[in-house]
Amino acid sequence: MNKKVGALVALSVSAGIAIGILVNQTVGAQPKPITRIELLNVDLEGLQGKEAHMYTVELAPGALTPRHWHPGHYFAYVLEGSGFMEEEGNAPISLQPGTPYYIYSDASKPAYWHSGRNSSQTRSLKMFVVLISDKGQPITIFDK
Repeated sequence: MNKKVGALVALSVSAGIAIGILVNQTVGAQPKPITRIELLNVDLEGLQGKEAHMYTVELAPGALTPRHWHPGHYFAYVLEGSGFMEEEGNAPISLQPGTPYYIYSDASKPAYWHSGRNSSQTRSLKMFVVLISDKGQPITIFDK
């Protein structure tokens, strides 16, 4: 009888460990709410002290970005999905594939505070972005 109890305990512990590993791998595999992939970062010849960043942004289903702003000239184009850009003091801008928008914020003072929201619970919201800014400026500045 003791051998059966020992085998049952060993089987239970092994099953618990296996389930723990699977749960950890599944949770660890969840997508990040916001993914930015920089495609290009170059100094702009003829525009001393300016640089351009080209990147994609992906908001996971249901994701909301924290309140933030971008110092410089920000050009965005929606590639996939749907959502809203909620700009402080203005009505939300509907984001659909093919929607372009432009924002300018002087690097010396925060302007155009906004957040983005993916309105879908099943599909990502993907955008293509070009930011032209003073060299060395961060791409995004989040509210504290």
